[in-house]
Amino acid sequence: MLKVYEVLTKFDSGKDYGFDIRPQYAKCLSVMKKGDKFDSNQFVKDHRNEFTQRRNTVEANLAVIYKAITIGKRIGMLKEIPNNSTPILYNDFCKLETVSYFRSQLRGSNRKNTKSSTNGTKDTYARHLYYFNNWIFGKNLEYTTEVHLDNDTYKKRSDLWYGLPILIGIIGGLVAYFIIKNDESIKAKYCLIIGGVVTVIGLVINWMISAKVMGI
Repeated sequence: MLKVYEVLTKFDSGKDYGFDIRPQYAKCLSVMKKGDKFDSNQFVKDHRNEFTQRRNTVEANLAVIYKAITIGKRIGMLKEIPNNSTPILYNDFCKLETVSYFRSQLRGSNRKNTKSSTNGTKDTYARHLYYFNNWIFGKNLEYTTEVHLDNDTYKKRSDLWYGLPILIGIIGGLVAYFIIKNDESIKAKYCLIIGGVVTVIGLVINWMISAKVMGI
């Protein structure tokens, strides 16, 4: 999952941030300019071999950049922003009404005397739901529905509807499509496609027979 970051403020190498920042991480943060927006993959391509001395591999550069990004977020220099593959950030996702209720039904961490970066089962399940939300976002999904006949009684449209386009061609496909499209959109589309194919095949066969009869 691609993450995009925005630089909120310039890194100050002379400032005491309360903990030691190794030279390669400080150098990486110093390259980032206020207002810039970047993803780690593109950033490593643009600045390859600038932050490591011994191993100048993509993996080594990425390791330095990921650590620098973690430090940048910790000191308030960087923040993650939404993008095409991450339409909503995790903290904002957890604030949604349904997600907030879902999380409230799960237990948190069992740790009482130690700090944890996660909130136990609550956080684990919420993150899985968050990843699924980002995966499905923007996708068009087709589905079938069942017709409600009576209490606790449902019925799917019969496959005999395929018989209309097979027997009558595109006319039958259109009839089937408009009748069942609200109940079973996929089956309706297939009826339309089958009707079109049958009609085309029929026209080709008729042309071949006519051509043979007329000696063309």
